[in-house]
Amino acid sequence: MIVTAQQQYEHTLRIIGKSHTISIEPEEWEAFARLAQLNWVKRKYAEFQINQKRIDDLRILISDPQTDPVIQSPIAPGSGIFPIPVLVNGQPHYFLMLNCAFRINYVGNECFTGTSDWLKAKPMRDDIELEIMEDPYNKPKDSRLYYKEVGNNVFLYTGTLSTGSQVRYSYLKYPPDILLLPAPVNCILPPHACQEITEEIARMIIELIESGRYQTYLIEQRLSAS
Repeated sequence: MIVTAQQQYEHTLRIIGKSHTISIEPEEWEAFARLAQLNWVKRKYAEFQINQKRIDDLRILISDPQTDPVIQSPIAPGSGIFPIPVLVNGQPHYFLMLNCAFRINYVGNECFTGTSDWLKAKPMRDDIELEIMEDPYNKPKDSRLYYKEVGNNVFLYTGTLSTGSQVRYSYLKYPPDILLLPAPVNCILPPHACQEITEEIARMIIELIESGRYQTYLIEQRLSAS
């Protein structure tokens, strides 16, 4: 069973060693591990809401209301713009959104006054935004909210004069980088995920070797990090 960073590194070397003779330094391997892990999480995220196994796979990355920044106030009162906790203590934190719920301050609503309970919002898709805004059965209203991620913020669409007072996020946190040096940081995902990520690392390296781009890729990575 592969569960530690060292085991992942050694297994990568074994896979590559079957067809190629090349030295993969720990620092080089870590760069591939970072990319492979993010790619793995993104693939599972695409199936997250419809597949219980994917929910189990990613469970450890789901934000926890007790420990993670989940509830946010608007950047300015009435702006409808809410910050996403991209960084926490200077480290990457937010990675992918699962869902948003908002409290809104009712304005001009015939049935409600004051502040609402938590209302779940739908994601506003860029490719059909105009259609949604013009469709009387789908356009935003106080009981049918939409949100859109723009940069490091979330924009709330109420379709009315009502404004957002708070947002409650559920999201996937950024997975910690898998490291060998100076002190090991192991993959926190389930053991089968570590295995799959390790195999993807090996595939990425082998593809670059066989295309003749391995050294060029390493140079590019060093330049981008400098």
